[in-house]
Amino acid sequence: MMEPNNRGLVVNTDKSVKSHNTGDLVGMFINQLDRAPHTISTYKQALKKFVSYVEKRGVEKIDKLTIRDFRDHMKNKEKKTALTVNTYIAGVRSFFDFLEEQGIHKNITKGVRSLKRAKGFLREEVGDENMHKMFNEWEFKTIQDTRDFALLRLLAFGGARRVEVVRAQIGDIVHRTDSEGVAKRVLLVQGKGSDTKDEIIPLDDRTYIPLRNYLTATKRNLNNRDDYLFLSHSDRNPGEGISTRTVSRIAAKHLTKAGIKNERRCAHSFRHSFATNAFRKGGRLRDVQKALRHQNINNTLMYVHDLDAIDNPIFEKINYDPIEKTEKEDLVGRLPN
Repeated sequence: MMEPNNRGLVVNTDKSVKSHNTGDLVGMFINQLDRAPHTISTYKQALKKFVSYVEKRGVEKIDKLTIRDFRDHMKNKEKKTALTVNTYIAGVRSFFDFLEEQGIHKNITKGVRSLKRAKGFLREEVGDENMHKMFNEWEFKTIQDTRDFALLRLLAFGGARRVEVVRAQIGDIVHRTDSEGVAKRVLLVQGKGSDTKDEIIPLDDRTYIPLRNYLTATKRNLNNRDDYLFLSHSDRNPGEGISTRTVSRIAAKHLTKAGIKNERRCAHSFRHSFATNAFRKGGRLRDVQKALRHQNINNTLMYVHDLDAIDNPIFEKINYDPIEKTEKEDLVGRLPN
């Protein structure tokens, strides 16, 4: 059994099992993880949230109901998406699985269901007119404005993910030869769930020139290979790489400034726009899948399904106006027996 104490969240009072401070347990768990750095960071954040949740409520006994309440709190009170909630629950579940393996506490997360994710996308694309308006009316007053312009152009015209731009270094800008033997400039990216930078985003003038301008503004060039491509310019972390959270804040800031922000538009909306724009312009499914760097084509099909639903002509045919007699007779004649 685990109960509160003044050193941490819980300790084990079973005399046959060694007692631990919560912070020590979390530290033990994190140190033994053999996961990608971003996964470890996410698990740490999830456990910090969970510990804070339990402490604030003075929970005396952590059980399956506690995990469910935490899950529902994240969904209903903090308004987290199903994806975020399920990611946090995965971290908590992994933590208690570790405690059970160590003989410290049984895994009380067994049987706790993840949230059901909605089909299609809960996010909304930026839209062609809005995108044009935002970039054309951009004001370059600070070095952050120059950085943000280059970053959002990479999301919009390269379909980049937040994590890909965060991991990008200057040395990842290289040349690759196309099928006709022409050298083209590309950005090597470490995609979602990957340990290596084995995917590419082609860089044309729309994306490379803003990047070059940003490098010039920061007094850097392509020789600063180990530098992160996008830097923090805050007083707290000057010169360090930015986080995915910073990318989200940058997107929200400029969507708001352009007067096109709503609760369904975020950093991912730029990638969403890239995909839907590609399909509207006649892009083939496999080509769009490759451009988005999707391992599973079903992820790409979600964008197609969204467009199919929007463009479905059947909705325009629905009409509840009174039907004339001749139309009724014609309709009856077409009904199955």
